[in-house]
Amino acid sequence: MTGSRRTVARDGGLSERAVVGGAGDVPFNDLCALVADARCVLVGDTGLAHLATALGTPSVVLFGPVAPRLWGPPPHAKHRVLWCPRAGEDPLRPGDAHASLPDARLLRITVSQVVEAVLSQCP
Repeated sequence: MTGSRRTVARDGGLSERAVVGGAGDVPFNDLCALVADARCVLVGDTGLAHLATALGTPSVVLFGPVAPRLWGPPPHAKHRVLWCPRAGEDPLRPGDAHASLPDARLLRITVSQVVEAVLSQCP
């Protein structure tokens, strides 16, 4: 197991076998099975968010530089979007999704917001 996966497992209070991915990557069929069987997926605005939506898996999706109304999941109780623009700041592409630094809207999402969202999606 790579150091980062070991760290994620330890910090999440999980066994090392509970955390998959990393340098070896997960074959797509296995990834689909993992997402389909998950109680909830916590993910950034990535392909995994779209996979969770397609499979009907409850999700919490964190958005930063791109507005969720452009790429977010459809409005549905199974999916929760977290995005923190400032008042009046809502162009479709307010930031650079490929920037070297995290987007300010993403950094404004708090740990407590994430925890509350996950708990509400995965009671």
